[in-house]
Amino acid sequence: RNRGYRTAMIGKWHLGQPWRPSLGYEYWVALTIGHTVDFWNNHVIDNGKSLEIKGRHIVDYLTDKAVEYIENYDGTAPFYLQLNYDGPYVNPPTNLGPAKNRFYKSYLGQEFKSFPRLAFNKNLAQQILEDEKHPPFVVEKLFEALQMHNDPETMANVASQNTLVDDGVGRVLAALKRRGLARNTLVIFSSDQGNFYGQHGIWEHTTATTPSNLYETPMNIPLIFRHVGHIVPGRRSDALLGQYDLPVTLLDYLGIDDAVFAGSPGRSFAAILKGADTRQGRDAVFFEQEETRGVRTKRYSFWRRLEGTGMPELYDMQLDPEQKTNVYGKKEYERVAARLSRQLDTFFATYSNPKYDLWHGGVAKGSLMRPSMFQRLYGKDWQPRTELLPAFTEDVGAHRTGPAREPLAD
Repeated sequence: RNRGYRTAMIGKWHLGQPWRPSLGYEYWVALTIGHTVDFWNNHVIDNGKSLEIKGRHIVDYLTDKAVEYIENYDGTAPFYLQLNYDGPYVNPPTNLGPAKNRFYKSYLGQEFKSFPRLAFNKNLAQQILEDEKHPPFVVEKLFEALQMHNDPETMANVASQNTLVDDGVGRVLAALKRRGLARNTLVIFSSDQGNFYGQHGIWEHTTATTPSNLYETPMNIPLIFRHVGHIVPGRRSDALLGQYDLPVTLLDYLGIDDAVFAGSPGRSFAAILKGADTRQGRDAVFFEQEETRGVRTKRYSFWRRLEGTGMPELYDMQLDPEQKTNVYGKKEYERVAARLSRQLDTFFATYSNPKYDLWHGGVAKGSLMRPSMFQRLYGKDWQPRTELLPAFTEDVGAHRTGPAREPLAD
């Protein structure tokens, strides 16, 4: 917005309160919940108006709003539209059993070869057996995961949710074409996370297991760029990128070089979009899920847990791409594990905000799956924190993005 763009956010907002525009957005249509319990009955803040959206699938509603925004675009300034779909949502109750959307019936009776058929995960089964040790919400999610596991109707539900989003994206692209904007609009398709749909015997999120896991399925997300006439279609890249690289890459591609992301490790990889070697990615990317931290290099995936919550895991992605065998502790991998562990420490020591550093007594910005885990480590007074922070402001022109340094090497 500070660079002359019209700004819009439509959909799910997981970065603070949803009741009024955040981070410089002008046009604001936001769901008021984080965990979806019904696609057909939702509360939305539509540019200051409080609306109940009933009898219409929320994905279709959000698509309608995005198409409407594009149709009403007056062309007086460039626009930035962020469309955050609330689907596919592979978390019960929305994906448990049959679905009501218009694509569901076409998937009934299908074989679903892409869905793994494995035994229910032992970690989840053990938690069910020890249900008195876990919060009721966790136990409820585990029982729902057990119901979904290898269930054909749930598989059809998940497939139909994906198709509903595909249909919505197609409608948005068609609206751009109708308005003559397709060649002058950069379109990015990505996701906040992946989800399990049977891999490793797990459904739902990385926090389903205890301790949390960082398997490839939820951590490897789609990232597609489309700019007609500028980005060569069909090119694929195996470059390693982190989500923290996306804002810097976007601004660099657009030629905006006077913004700063303080404390961020983000680097621009816009050169890949413009035709550079598609392998020129990072040596390593880093993850965190509550008590579990991880680093992914081109060959290895290494996770370490906060002391007292679980053991490390190491996977050789070249020899074991499906992550079936944890090789941590094997003599031939000792030096690899030690090196990756040092990288993990260096990265988080450099970029963690002490206030929110869960590994050193910091608080959570929002909800946690198992807050009792941290209370056991830090005392009963420790609590996740919800607070209203000052509105975002930027000192325009005070900094330039420039290339961020690569603090670590593989």
